[in-house]
Amino acid sequence: MIGLGYIIFFAIYFFFTWFFARAAQRGIRERILPKVVGAGIWLIAIAALFWDVVPIHVVHGRLCEKDGGFVLYKTLDQWSQENPGVIETLEPTDANDSQIADTERFVINQRFVMDITRSEVWHLISQRRDEIVDVQTGEVLARYIDYYTNLGNPVAGTARTGWQDYKMWIQIRSCEEGNREEQIQFNEYKQILESIGRR
Repeated sequence: MIGLGYIIFFAIYFFFTWFFARAAQRGIRERILPKVVGAGIWLIAIAALFWDVVPIHVVHGRLCEKDGGFVLYKTLDQWSQENPGVIETLEPTDANDSQIADTERFVINQRFVMDITRSEVWHLISQRRDEIVDVQTGEVLARYIDYYTNLGNPVAGTARTGWQDYKMWIQIRSCEEGNREEQIQFNEYKQILESIGRR
């Protein structure tokens, strides 16, 4: 159904673009309008829909290069050496998860939590920051940062930004293409912490 909507929208859009371009062409032939006006009409027609494609992809690429990906600040062995005897006392907990502003906190055990923070960075580009934190010291042991375009799915009824949700050509799901190896590394580290105290 959404495909039919796109076809109808673009048919109407291109009809009006063609109509105005033909009118400009007639005006140019009759020397009423300069050639620049015809080119300007085409540029306005294209820019009305696609003005943000290049900036979004450029900004997304730069953010991913600068901050995106997985960083391991401290392995579990290093943490254990700095906190002798503590790891033997840790066990999974039934503590409630919580949310403060844009940060969701998931409790792993008495010392470790995973914080997920989502924030808008620039025109439809959002950041997701996953961190494993030692709650006693506030130290971040591991971090995974990803950038994506925060568009809804109008078909599923999760529209977020109104008409821009229909601009499928600016949809970017992640910094990583394919199997998301760095996100897998972060999740494996979290699973190691979750396995502490389980038998």
